[in-house]
Amino acid sequence: MNKNNILFFLLVLVVWGCKSDSDDLAPVDYNKIRYVLADNYNLNVFGRIVRACGLEGELSKDGDFTLLVPSNAALLAAGYDTTTVHTLPKATLAALVEYHLLDGNYEFNKLPLGFNHELKSRGGKIFVTRWAKDGDTTMTVNGKKIVPPINYQTNNGLIQILDVALQPSQHKTILDALASRQDLVLFSHIVQRSGMKDLLSAEEQFTLFAPTNAAVKTFGLSSLQEIDAADPDYLAEIVGYHLLSGKRYHQDFILALPTPTTPASVLLYTGTTTATSWGLLYEQTAYMYDGNRVKQSIRKGTIYGTVNREVTQFTLTDAKSNDSYIVDTDLVAENGVLHTVNRVMQYK
Repeated sequence: MNKNNILFFLLVLVVWGCKSDSDDLAPVDYNKIRYVLADNYNLNVFGRIVRACGLEGELSKDGDFTLLVPSNAALLAAGYDTTTVHTLPKATLAALVEYHLLDGNYEFNKLPLGFNHELKSRGGKIFVTRWAKDGDTTMTVNGKKIVPPINYQTNNGLIQILDVALQPSQHKTILDALASRQDLVLFSHIVQRSGMKDLLSAEEQFTLFAPTNAAVKTFGLSSLQEIDAADPDYLAEIVGYHLLSGKRYHQDFILALPTPTTPASVLLYTGTTTATSWGLLYEQTAYMYDGNRVKQSIRKGTIYGTVNREVTQFTLTDAKSNDSYIVDTDLVAENGVLHTVNRVMQYK
């Protein structure tokens, strides 16, 4: 190789090396969602989840996204921490992120006032509520509060912060949701035998208050055999008195009813029993799917213990003046939402 060829070859190497260095040093836009998550201490657990499932490149792209981001505290409460993130299947983490990811900019504070506007995330349907009460406007997604800052602006979309992590719907119907819970086996069988299973398998949206096994046994149907022996019309009456038309998350009831202002001695549910507290009460009459009345109440008071807890509770009271307390909330299906209660309600 002559001297000129050698010089030309060296020149090509230098130019190629400079181009490579230039590419490596291309400016990074740190105001895109991927980097904002990593840089924000309160959101970096979700950032780790995004990286662990391989979606960080997607959230580095140009474009308009809306990402619903559970705070670190919300994720820790749901069982996600910096250790478990790396032990869970990649597909599980990807499903979680995609359920929180929408294509397009959604400023939820500009939605009309109303309950459960249906939107589509990459992982399925979500339901956004915007409601004004007592001079404040509250926004929720699937009944979980959006917390400030609202509409956190990045260079490729918006971040909306949640106080609870959303769980992708795992159930097509309320019947499926019932069948998934071992503590609801007896009420699930009541529904199956009542002749109402087709109604709860359709696309129409419902809210179901499902009594636990213990509640059904206390009511007097203590086994599957006793339920099989019962009149289906009687079972249908039980189901109809625990059903509401429309999808209503627990928080929707708290928002929809006026804030209690009447001082009263109120019974509160502690998680295992009831306790009396001096607090505030609001009550109103409502009608279940079968047309029979219940009393809906919002009760505010203090549950005393090692650590005193100020609580606001939504309670149903049947026609016999028996309270039915919410044990567990917001088990979501595609055609509605299920809440578990500690008593079978009776209207006669």
